[in-house]
Amino acid sequence: MKALLKFFLVILLIIPFSLSGANDYQAHAKEVRETVWNWDKPEFKTYEVPEKYKNESAVILAHHNEFIVTNKSKFKLGNMLFTNGPNVVNRLYYTEIDRYMVQINDKKALEEYSELSYREEYKFSSRPFSYVSNKTNTIIGARVIKPDGKIKEIDIKEEAVSVTEGKKDKEAYKKIAMSDLQEGDILDYFYCTEMELEDTNIPPVSFCFFDQHPVISYSVSCEFGKNLTVEYRSINGAPDMTEKQDDDGNIILEAQGQSLPKIEPVRWMSPLRDLPMIRMAVLNNANNIIYKPANARKKGVYKNVSPTDILDDAKCVFAGSTRYLTPYRDVTKTVKKDVQNYQQKTSDVNNEELASYIYDALHFRFINYFGFNNLSPDIFFMLLQDLLKTHNIEYQIGFVTSKYDARADEILSFSDLNYIITANNGKNIFCFPYAYTDYSYLDPDYQGELAHTITISKFVSNKAEGISGTPGEYFIPEANSKQNAATVTSEVSFSEKDPLLLNINRRTTWAGDLKKDIQKYWVLYYDWDVAMRERLLIEKTFLQGMEENRNGKKNVEDFKKQLEERRNKLKDKIKDEVKEYYDRQPVEFLDYKIENIGVASDNPELICYTTYTMDGFVKKAGDNLILNAGKLVGQQWKPIDADRDRIVNAYIPTARSFENEVQIIIPDGFVVEEPEKLNSKVETEYGLFESVSQIENNKKLIIKVRKEYKKPFVPVKDWSLLLGVLDKASEFGEVSVVLKKQNKAVD
Repeated sequence: MKALLKFFLVILLIIPFSLSGANDYQAHAKEVRETVWNWDKPEFKTYEVPEKYKNESAVILAHHNEFIVTNKSKFKLGNMLFTNGPNVVNRLYYTEIDRYMVQINDKKALEEYSELSYREEYKFSSRPFSYVSNKTNTIIGARVIKPDGKIKEIDIKEEAVSVTEGKKDKEAYKKIAMSDLQEGDILDYFYCTEMELEDTNIPPVSFCFFDQHPVISYSVSCEFGKNLTVEYRSINGAPDMTEKQDDDGNIILEAQGQSLPKIEPVRWMSPLRDLPMIRMAVLNNANNIIYKPANARKKGVYKNVSPTDILDDAKCVFAGSTRYLTPYRDVTKTVKKDVQNYQQKTSDVNNEELASYIYDALHFRFINYFGFNNLSPDIFFMLLQDLLKTHNIEYQIGFVTSKYDARADEILSFSDLNYIITANNGKNIFCFPYAYTDYSYLDPDYQGELAHTITISKFVSNKAEGISGTPGEYFIPEANSKQNAATVTSEVSFSEKDPLLLNINRRTTWAGDLKKDIQKYWVLYYDWDVAMRERLLIEKTFLQGMEENRNGKKNVEDFKKQLEERRNKLKDKIKDEVKEYYDRQPVEFLDYKIENIGVASDNPELICYTTYTMDGFVKKAGDNLILNAGKLVGQQWKPIDADRDRIVNAYIPTARSFENEVQIIIPDGFVVEEPEKLNSKVETEYGLFESVSQIENNKKLIIKVRKEYKKPFVPVKDWSLLLGVLDKASEFGEVSVVLKKQNKAVD
């Protein structure tokens, strides 16, 4: 009883402090704004724009990042509910102030900066069902500087508007309109983010020495408590940081840049491989509840940590996932039974086929048990390697970077590395599955990259290297354009009711990586389940499994009803695919058919038919018809000015090809004039566009078009060689032909 009374007395003492913290937000925000506006930084007092930037939409006159991180121990009351007594937790306190001063020169920039949004405060835990609480507050400030030098500060408290979402209209964020902002003004604004983190580190930070507008001055100032671990790397020409200590032993890191480049977002960018930035990880390694590999560095500042050390971190992380496998044992037991059934029904199974089967079976059973959203790379690959080992299949675990992440020799953290498994001397390559992909899926993000592999002898997660075994390297091959292909045949006829409408029956085959994004329109989970059971030689259907299960049996009828509802909704999703193909909605969507959903390795192509009516492709000119034939092969990407003036390399997802054959029934009494206008060709080492037309028996206009991206990487110096191909495709999309009305012979 005394212990319980003491517990409630502690609660009563602490509650008033918690409540007063919430009430003090506005007072604290006011104090922060006064501090930021009074910074002694000359760049925020200089309002002149250099002559060379006069024609820019906007110019960032000054940008500064202030970054302060400390850690200290704090009494944790909440732990009393889960442990034998109170606990002391080493928390991380983080403040970042990101301030911009921007000259607004035109309507485009005015629209871009007309509104600021932020989330005032929230709490979260990095682990489900955890009593641990991480807190985040955000404070913003904004003021408008007029051409005559007058400054008007925005009243954030009065101007902020709550934006709600969900059934309960819970506040999602707040937004503030810059109502007094006009062309010619300067907007001076900042975001201040304050975090108190208990069970997680700060996400890696990037200080970018570029922006989508020219930057006259950019500076970074970081202050770190002496007990923290700070790791950073300057990449792609970013400046180095200077380092010093203050009188309290805190570490000060600073960097500056002047006249930074304007980098507008363009297609196929890989910022971590091309753009100047400083990447930084701030680690609270003194905290015992935050996971860290055995190889983790002690307190201090580490510049350019060896990629070998970070690779060892990744091995430790992977090895450490062994302690989370207990809930997944039923999955592996079921897969082993599937394998046994497969071997009994199939003669002469070699190790390549067996490894492929194991991958597909694990993917299928994992989704069966836990659903798509719970598929974790660490767990999936740990289970996969265990199953391969059980069935005496030679394999290696590999660690590889994505071409959209840091280069292998410039990684900052183990989170930069992804897993693959190679088996049977590299004849099998297994990547993390994406929804409906099968064992043959080779993630395009890793193609052309070098993976560091290890043949596992044992896991030693408490040791620096993480995994004991024989190291090696594996170069992941690149797929060619024929392996990632879309083949389309369209039968087109003019509507008898209205010649301005076209009736179209389109058959499309998607192969390789191209089918991945299209499957979201066409594939239902149940159909994937049916196809996978057939591929895996599993005789029992999903519904039979439900009927044999005591709890599932009562839900069978509801499931059938839901399945029928999903099939009805599928038509609307496929209608969206038609809109995306032409960039316009069909007048009428008539029918569809899925010949093959393309989810099983022995039948990998997605094949679909659609039938619909379109308008907007035909115009009347007297008795003649003008047909925009170029648009019938689907919309083509039109490069904008930023794409033409590209200053970064192009990282295309994969080499790929698109083949179209459009068969147009010529209406009775019409002839096609100058069909040769549809003929064109351009080819370079990076791409191809070719269109050929012919008239068949005066009854049908046939147009064959091929577009090909030959290589997945185009250096910026060669960009014009692909740009010419893209321009030719875009030009073709605007080509029209005249169907001329023939006068009838007079007797």
